[in-house]
Amino acid sequence: MTGGNFRFIVTTHTDKPHLHNHILINSVDLNSQKKLKWDFAQERNLRLISDQLAKEAGVQIITPNRYSHEKFVTYRKSNHKFELKQRLYFLMENSKNFDDFLSKAEALNVQIDFSRKYARFLMTDIPMKQVIRGKQLDKRQPYIEEYFREQFAKRAIEQRLDFLLSRVRDLSQLLEFVQELNLTISLKQKHVAFTLTENGHSITVNNQKLSSKNLYDVQFFESYFEKRGEVPAIDQSQLISDFDRVVRKKIRIT
Repeated sequence: MTGGNFRFIVTTHTDKPHLHNHILINSVDLNSQKKLKWDFAQERNLRLISDQLAKEAGVQIITPNRYSHEKFVTYRKSNHKFELKQRLYFLMENSKNFDDFLSKAEALNVQIDFSRKYARFLMTDIPMKQVIRGKQLDKRQPYIEEYFREQFAKRAIEQRLDFLLSRVRDLSQLLEFVQELNLTISLKQKHVAFTLTENGHSITVNNQKLSSKNLYDVQFFESYFEKRGEVPAIDQSQLISDFDRVVRKKIRIT
């Protein structure tokens, strides 16, 4: 199996209803001290050798346990974390902002508690033994209040940029008009910070985290206004109402 270069041990489990082997391989070459290259092909070859030996000995070969669609549906119904994440995602996609997200959660039988150190979630229409904490849903990015606020802030900031970029004549006018929409743009040497204020709560998002479509750094804005032509003068007195109308129209479409 190893070409005579790697020591190995084959152990047979006889204490289970099904006999099976475990192969333990010393990963260091006896002659060159090189490490064994382990990949899918190597694993497959060893499995084929093991199956051939089992066949010659008249032992049943265990077929891989593949999940059927029915098993997956059962898993979804029994896995509370999976179901909860689906509901939270649906809420985020169908809520205007963070406050709207919280108010609509009850309609999907989701209780959300951000008052403690760890965010807590409970689905009231499912018999759950205990609440699910935000860090259990995603270890790399825990589902905490700041996470949800940032997601809605990023969406709101992009809505304002999409609305204004095609209407303002230059960067200075953009910096002026965004403030009418409760957004402040701070230009650094290369990067840009966006601070959105809604319902008395402010949140700052750097351009690196803002969008997957555009970089929105200083170079982006400089290049954008260098290439664009003349635009009709914008009625600043109608700015807020025009923006609200555009956002409502997009919500109806989606």
